[in-house]
Amino acid sequence: MGIQVRLILGALIAIIFQIVVAPNIAILGAQPNFIVVYIIVISMIHPSDTTLVLAFISGLIFDALAQQPFGIMAFILVVSAFLFGRIYDKFTSNNIAVPLVVAMLCSLLVEVLSVGAYTEISATTPEFFSALIHTALPNTLYDSAAVLLVMPLLVKSLQGSDDAPAWGKGL
Repeated sequence: MGIQVRLILGALIAIIFQIVVAPNIAILGAQPNFIVVYIIVISMIHPSDTTLVLAFISGLIFDALAQQPFGIMAFILVVSAFLFGRIYDKFTSNNIAVPLVVAMLCSLLVEVLSVGAYTEISATTPEFFSALIHTALPNTLYDSAAVLLVMPLLVKSLQGSDDAPAWGKGL
């Protein structure tokens, strides 16, 4: 199976997990964003045009599901996927801690940008700092935990391809 097909199947699985699993494992209103986690990890493992297209489509689907202003998450995910892939290329090493830290920081950036955009656009959302503390930070912790689970699985799925990172060869 080609790499693009595997990436598309992974995006579909992330969307299904976002719809079915995420609301059922919410803790005090915080829930993981499997779409963001998938895009972050894939943008580091396989930075390509396919990843940017998946980020855009996944972001549109997230906006439609979350009933938020349409297009904000699509924009944030595309810009983030582009930046994450470039940032990760600069810090590439054989140490697994580097991609985990980059993924966690990227998750924080996406959550802060989305909270900032939603609080500026919507009149019904709370003040930015309140939303940051009560929404962005707990969701980032959840996303970071999901990254710890998803990253090894995605590296394993790319094991046979040239895209598998050096630090993932021993997994």
